[in-house]
Amino acid sequence: MSRAAFAAAAAAALAALVPSAGAAGSPIRIVEGGGARFPFRSYVLTLPAAQRLAARQVHVTENGAPVRGLSVVSAQTASQRQFPVVLAIDASDSMRGAPIRAAMAAARAFAAHRNPNQQLAVVAFNSTVRVVQPLTTSAGAIRAALARTPPLRYGTHIYDALQEAASLLDLPSTQAASIVLLSDGADVGSRARPASVLGLLAHRRVRAFTVGLVSSAFDAGALERIASRTHAAYAQAASAPALVPIFDALGYRLSRGYLLSYQSLAGPGVHVRVRVRVDGLPGTASAAYVTPALRAVPVPPYHPSLFGRVVRSPITMVLVALLAAGALGWAVAQLARPRPHALLDRVGAFVTIRRGQEDEEEAQVRRRVDLLRGAEGALERLSWWPRFKATVELADIDASPTQIVLLTALCTLVAMLVFDLALGVAGIVIGLGVPLVARGLIQAKLERKRRAFAEQLPDNLDVLAAALRAGQSMVGALSAVVEVAPEPSNGEFRRALAEEQLGVPFEDALGAVVKRMDNQDLDQVALVARLQREAGSNAAEVIDRVVETVRARAELRRLVRTLTAQGRFSRWVLTALPILMALVLPLFSPGYLDPLLHHGWGEALLVLAALMVAAGSVVIGKIVNIKV
Repeated sequence: MSRAAFAAAAAAALAALVPSAGAAGSPIRIVEGGGARFPFRSYVLTLPAAQRLAARQVHVTENGAPVRGLSVVSAQTASQRQFPVVLAIDASDSMRGAPIRAAMAAARAFAAHRNPNQQLAVVAFNSTVRVVQPLTTSAGAIRAALARTPPLRYGTHIYDALQEAASLLDLPSTQAASIVLLSDGADVGSRARPASVLGLLAHRRVRAFTVGLVSSAFDAGALERIASRTHAAYAQAASAPALVPIFDALGYRLSRGYLLSYQSLAGPGVHVRVRVRVDGLPGTASAAYVTPALRAVPVPPYHPSLFGRVVRSPITMVLVALLAAGALGWAVAQLARPRPHALLDRVGAFVTIRRGQEDEEEAQVRRRVDLLRGAEGALERLSWWPRFKATVELADIDASPTQIVLLTALCTLVAMLVFDLALGVAGIVIGLGVPLVARGLIQAKLERKRRAFAEQLPDNLDVLAAALRAGQSMVGALSAVVEVAPEPSNGEFRRALAEEQLGVPFEDALGAVVKRMDNQDLDQVALVARLQREAGSNAAEVIDRVVETVRARAELRRLVRTLTAQGRFSRWVLTALPILMALVLPLFSPGYLDPLLHHGWGEALLVLAALMVAAGSVVIGKIVNIKV
């Protein structure tokens, strides 16, 4: 039998075994191609005989409507990556002798019908899978790869070979990829799962044409299943010489393919039936698919920003209206006010007499003082007011106690407004913490002053003892201390001297300093002054002993402060961490805190958490505040 007769016989066998994708008896077939994502569609069109085909001869419809933008590309004129093929040849021990020689000859016959621009790869498999030649268009490289017979070994890893071939065909622009697999037996020992490999080929739209060579261990079930699942063809060779015409016919078949590409206009979730008709050929080929459903991404509810809520809040509108009315009234008053000293004011710009401006400034100061005095009169009735005034005075704060109270009240209202808009009811509780913060700042400044006084006391007592040894009295020695002592010791001792000059006993004046500075070490000096006044004593020697005691206690205080530094730092870290997390989390994960901010139980938990954090901070502060 001649070579052409073999090819014709093999082609007839392939046509009979290939499952039709079109209408019954139709000579044309279509298979869905890969590499196209909806709305782009691609199909591989196979004709019964080789012929030139133009785009105007092909008619494609979807649900009866003609498609637009149809492109028809022949396998003979396609680009390198549009019609790649991988030859997978069984190299198991059962192929030894004539079968492997016939298989390599069939592979060379298949390559002879290859389009020069078509990529071809060769894979040999047994117990392992070896890539003999990666995808290439070089005719010389393909001839060299097929001229060498692969080494034979035990095993027939069909599915491993298919998986390796699929990885070679995983290219971005691949649309009509094919695998031609030859084996003379069933799969033996594949590590890849059959369902997984077949699913991968179906997903990538790779056709796997299988050829079975009948042998003693031959099993056609796996090869038929592979061809059926990938919409390809299965052919069976009764003997090794029949492989060449089968592969020759496969080469003709793949060379007669056309790639149809277009853009679908079907809506989401629609069942589409595709029909293809070619002029001059009877029958139609058909296929069906379902368009992807439209994934509706839920739009999160609109939440205005904090700035927007502050700007649009009723309180802000009222404040802006009041400010606008006040500004308008002030402007009208300025325009309507008579100016009797206008000439004097203009002349005063060039001389030292500027009585009008000075009178106006004095009037503004008097109005401000009257306002603060009225507020202070209302505060005098509160039980904590005298203690607060004393604390502000001791802390050496420039503002008056009344100004601090009014400013704290204003900041509290603003904080409550801002945090209420940002966090809801929990924000009001956080806003109420502004007075606690103000009190903490005042107390911290007072503690720094008292701590500085305690650190300066040993040096000041050394100067006091030296002045007493020089023969000065206790008051005179304290005057010497005042001359060299820094603040705050200078101001406190000067205050004690002033009270002594007004008739207050010296030890009582020192006792007042002891209370103001909360320093029990200075109380010993007051006791020495009382003993010296009542009974007489060597005050200088006693004060030397007091200095030693004070220095030892100061050293112990520094040691305790060092040992409790970690506890104090932990207090502020544990207190600030929840607040910082509440501020930072919405920036990185918007909506993460919504359950706490927009539900009643969430707001209650936030209030409880704020109270627990505050209580924990106070408890830690009490624990690390060790009095020495």
